Order: sequence, then structure tokens, then C-alpha cells
Amino acid sequence: MKKELKDKMIADIMDEFDFEKVHDIMKYLNWEWAIGNGESAVPSMWRIMEQAKHLLEEVAGREDGKCSYISTGGFMAMKHEDCSLTLHFVLESFDADIEFYEEEE
Repeated sequence: MKKELKDKMIADIMDEFDFEKVHDIMKYLNWEWAIGNGESAVPSMWRIMEQAKHLLEEVAGREDGKCSYISTGGFMAMKHEDCSLTLHFVLESFDADIEFYEEEE
């Protein structure tokens, strides 16, 4: 993926994603991130945005043509096979891996 396109896609996500809503939810749930020295705190909106951008940049730099994701602190950034990018903030999820079920048979 060309750097200019990657940068534009990331900028669009950063402009459109509702980080204020994420920050409000994290404050309401007292969702803390480690801040060093064994301490944790609810992150500032600036820190939330910084982390999300870092994840998007990391996943966007991965090999084209393959689906890939990276997640931490509630965020999940995905690069799809068509090179589109997605950012999620996840409160709850569950995966049912087909390989697990096939092994049971």
C-alpha cells in the first residue's frame, strides 16, 4: 500500500472515530491502562487517540493481501485483504474457532 494512501486512510479514521465516546465509556467503567511503575489510570483522550493511531500504523504496515489485526487496551485495528483499514473499540467479544470444533469430532 502506498504511504500516501495509508496516511489518508488513517487520518480519515482518526477524524471520524468517536474517541470522546470511548473516553466517556472508559471513565464510566474506570477502565485503566498501565502507566508505569506498577500504576494504572484511566487514559486521557489524547493517550487513547495516540494508542489507536499507533495500532493503525502498525497494522497498515503489514503485508498486503492478507487479513491482519492487532489489539490492546480495548482497541482492535484491522487490515483487510483488500488493504482497507478498520478500528474497533471492543467491550465484549467471543470467538468460536472452527479448528477447536473439528478436533472434537
